[in-house]
Amino acid sequence: MNRFKAMCGLLAAAALAVGGAGTSAFASCPDSITLTLEPQNRQFTMTYVPDSYAVIGGNTHICYDLETIGHSEQLSHFVIGLCVGQSVVSVEYNGDPFSDYSVGPDGSTGAYGLKIGSDNEPPNGRYCIVVQGAWELGCTTVTMKKQNHQSGEIKGISCNPIVVPPQFCIGGEKFYDANANGQRDPGELGIPNFRIAWSYTTPDNVVVSGTAVTDVDGIWRVCDIPEGSSYSAYEMLPLGTWIQTMPLDPVTQQPTGYEGIVNADVLNLDFGNLCLGGGGGHTMGFWSNPNGRQLFNAQGGLALVNALNKVNTAGNFVGPFANHSQFRSWLLGASATNMAYMLSAQNAAMNLNVHVGFVDGNSLVYIGGGYGNTGVGNNYISINDLMLAANASVGSDPLTLAGHPARDYQEALKNALDAANNNQNFVQPVACPVNYGD
Repeated sequence: MNRFKAMCGLLAAAALAVGGAGTSAFASCPDSITLTLEPQNRQFTMTYVPDSYAVIGGNTHICYDLETIGHSEQLSHFVIGLCVGQSVVSVEYNGDPFSDYSVGPDGSTGAYGLKIGSDNEPPNGRYCIVVQGAWELGCTTVTMKKQNHQSGEIKGISCNPIVVPPQFCIGGEKFYDANANGQRDPGELGIPNFRIAWSYTTPDNVVVSGTAVTDVDGIWRVCDIPEGSSYSAYEMLPLGTWIQTMPLDPVTQQPTGYEGIVNADVLNLDFGNLCLGGGGGHTMGFWSNPNGRQLFNAQGGLALVNALNKVNTAGNFVGPFANHSQFRSWLLGASATNMAYMLSAQNAAMNLNVHVGFVDGNSLVYIGGGYGNTGVGNNYISINDLMLAANASVGSDPLTLAGHPARDYQEALKNALDAANNNQNFVQPVACPVNYGD
């Protein structure tokens, strides 16, 4: 019986009835009526069950309690008034299916509606009915029959249909932007379990908000939004190294969301993301220790680093080195006082990483600040291009102390190489775990 009390919406009507036998608009209808019938003025009471009226799944539900007063006799039958055209989906008695009913004019009383009992003496108890369609709560006429019959008005299903304004959905897809270009390309997969914060304001200023979670294909939806509502949708970044690549504000190029008006389904509210992590990098410390020395000597590291632009604190070019020991001393002496020195040292370490196969030179890394050459906002660059840019910058600006116009650029290159050598800024080929910490 609880579903009859779900109260999907209590829609009390103040409108006038639109016609049909046995019902009228809700005004001051009583919750209960008692009718007196022969023989011997027997009394029977019909009571509307409080809060039982509800529109659920597009159908109207309502319940009544029937009881006798001071005697044991039962009615022959009773009729709950309905409007012509209204049809009954089901009837329950005390929570169980009940089949002894019919809909139409009652030949013995003339009442039109739902006839319960068919002269088989319906027992006392609770009767719950489901009428097809959504109808307002109003008044209905109940007719009871024993030897004679009497009628009275009680709360019931009116003839007024509930007019529901058109409703629509908003939604989109969350995808993994593996190439960081801010658009979904063939083969880029959806990301499940991502959260989207949404809100809408109805035309009558009712604000509804919540959180949608993307499904296994990265799809999210919010439906039943009334036409004319204003909406917004913004993603909620998980913990970790997630970056939003779509949508971006066209002016600031910063991550943003969507806002608009619902006049139809809006299902193109897509969000692109990527995450950062490792890519095989090994640090300057590795290339100065015995393990690094062994690889350096075994795989031609000396010739590689001697071909690079390398400078010292004073901005002087250094090399060629005669052995790993000289390279190690230069590497460990690097500082950012002269940014070109630290940049050349980090670049030497990354060149060694690629040379021995630790890092794929085509890997994409995040550099930020628009210092890259690809991806949204030019914030990304391949390892190969990063190494070339670093080597060229050291060659053209070997001394970049504080205030030097090239220092900021060299610092961005240095930071990107440092992060890559420490496995922090590689764009991951597939989505990282989505974790919100709860």
